[in-house]
Amino acid sequence: MGRSSKEGDPVSEKEEGSAPEKGRGKKGEKGRRREEAASLPLDSSASGGEEAFDRRDVLAALEAGLAEALPGALVLDRDLAFEHRGRQGRADLLAVDPLGRLVLVLVADGGADRAVLDSLDLLAYARESAVLLVRHIASRRVDPGLAPRVVVVDPVCDEVLATRLGSLGEAGIRVFGIRTIKSAAGERSYLMPSGPEAAPPRSGEGGVRDFLEALPIALREVGRELTDRMARLDEELFATADRSTLVWRFHGEVLARLECDGSRLTASVAPDHRPSALLASSDIDGVLEGALARVLESADPDELPDDRPVETGEPILTQAEIEAFQG
Repeated sequence: MGRSSKEGDPVSEKEEGSAPEKGRGKKGEKGRRREEAASLPLDSSASGGEEAFDRRDVLAALEAGLAEALPGALVLDRDLAFEHRGRQGRADLLAVDPLGRLVLVLVADGGADRAVLDSLDLLAYARESAVLLVRHIASRRVDPGLAPRVVVVDPVCDEVLATRLGSLGEAGIRVFGIRTIKSAAGERSYLMPSGPEAAPPRSGEGGVRDFLEALPIALREVGRELTDRMARLDEELFATADRSTLVWRFHGEVLARLECDGSRLTASVAPDHRPSALLASSDIDGVLEGALARVLESADPDELPDDRPVETGEPILTQAEIEAFQG
């Protein structure tokens, strides 16, 4: 699944995507390990329940392939261990998507029943402890106001697991299987979504259009009015969206969010991001006023308009005006 980071080293936020594969020839030990990891047949069905793969190599390959499976995703940390309501849990990777949403990746093992419980526990823990997780990761890329999501990677492509978790896409769980392709050029494994593939987040007008098209018809007009007016607020606003969430950033900071949860559309503005329902055009003014106030607070003082009168050094009234006034 592409290039992996140096074994055992922390993953840098600057390492996005995967590098192109190099041509054949002499390879060092490190190069061989990377190639083996990328083409590793993942199989956790060994006798006695033991894993039939080197977990370090699996995670190295997974890190490299995640950005291809989830465009724009960036790995921030790995090997999360936690306790939630008396149960021990884990996440193999912690990543962030282009919206700033925290994504926790779990490699399924131990069968479908265990994987379902593990993924549900992980999602519940992540949503209850989102603020704490963001503090632990210490990355400004992550927006704690967006509900985290869980990606389950199933090495054996278990149809039972895919069926059980496939209906939880809207709840925040996605399942990926692993497919391996062999040819004369070599062998490589890829993360492939199980079930309908969700559209990746997009930036700019395309992302805004995706979000608006996914809204229920009853909410589309008010959603379009808000996005149109926000676009005119400041030319430095940067919008990123998927089909359920739209985020505006100003100078890298989250300025406002617009989220649709079924039939409910809510907006929130920095700094407190308190959600408010958008039902009609009259609900938009408060959102825009809050966003504009935040933009002015964040702007460079030298760029703000100066309302003071311009001093020219000339008298306010001319001599002729003074004489006319004295009459």
